[in-house]
Amino acid sequence: MEEKYALIVASVASMIEQFNMHNIRLLQEQGYTVHVAANFEKGNTISNERMVQLRKELAAQNVQFFQIDFSRNAFDIRGHAKAYSQLKKISKLYDYSIMHCHSPIGGVVARLVFRNTPTKVIYTAHGFHFFQGGKKLEWLLFYPVEYICSYFTDVLITINNEDYQVAKGKFHAKQVYKINGVGIELEKFISNRGDKEEIRKQYHIKQDDFVLFSIGELSDRKNHIVILEALKEIEDPTIKYFIIGQGRNQEKLEQFISKNQLDKNVFLLGYQKRVDQILPMADLFCFPSKQEGLPVALMEAMATGLPCFVSDIRGNNELIDENGGVLHSPMDIEEVQNKLKILKESNLEAMAMYNLEKIKEFSITEVATDMNEIYKIFNMK
Repeated sequence: MEEKYALIVASVASMIEQFNMHNIRLLQEQGYTVHVAANFEKGNTISNERMVQLRKELAAQNVQFFQIDFSRNAFDIRGHAKAYSQLKKISKLYDYSIMHCHSPIGGVVARLVFRNTPTKVIYTAHGFHFFQGGKKLEWLLFYPVEYICSYFTDVLITINNEDYQVAKGKFHAKQVYKINGVGIELEKFISNRGDKEEIRKQYHIKQDDFVLFSIGELSDRKNHIVILEALKEIEDPTIKYFIIGQGRNQEKLEQFISKNQLDKNVFLLGYQKRVDQILPMADLFCFPSKQEGLPVALMEAMATGLPCFVSDIRGNNELIDENGGVLHSPMDIEEVQNKLKILKESNLEAMAMYNLEKIKEFSITEVATDMNEIYKIFNMK
């Protein structure tokens, strides 16, 4: 039988680690030899140690991986041209049946490379960079690019309702689907729910402390600063705020924490591989992002059985309603401050139970079933 090849492309390798390991397995089960192309050196949201481990895991699964010098700067024309050239060379080495690309920049470059080829092109939009309520500049920059590239797309996969309506009604991909994100391994989070008090002891959390938790890159988009601003005004020593993530804003956040004497209230934990083992110590999950597609971190919190306090934006408000948490304006510090005070004195158990039930439809089993059917469209076995 002739060997079949599939290529997965993302701007950074952390997107492979976070969103595509199950996709690799699905393609292999359908008989494809799977390759990966991404930037393994810069721009990633995982630690260097985890990157080394990811390379080993890919090699162990017989997945060949290629370094592509994708730039995360939308205006880095030279960088994009270099990435295009590198990916173009790879595209000529193998007769790829499928190319599945992710991320705005990786998705654009990859679709331009594979346009006018026999390769079937799948693009997963993890949240368009233009959205209702977004900046006009983002619409001017990103909407035309996505519109043009949709002509080179056989299957466009969206993960929230707003993006699905735009893709279905305005774009020109041959087929458009909506799936429930990338899928959550529910069992992994459920199995650690009983460890709350033991974990809190490890972090020296007192019994009457109210523990807030966030997960996300330390960036302007993730907007951790709005919670810090609110905590500065609340001045409550029993509120503890833990943030998992790394990124360019780390020094900025550290300076704010130090300047406002929040050292005993706010803790930056950096990158953590096993968030399922830490999340259960929280009383409330905070997710104040300015922009999301359908956030994995928020789904992980729901799977842990946490009530959630989130910004009222696309993606967040598809996961969380008044039954599972409280929503707030992303930039309104006073609103965040007041609602945090109320939440601290509230009984949050009903919200936690509601989230545990709702998250079932976002399980990896459900999502994998959908992705498997999409891949089968092009499987000629």
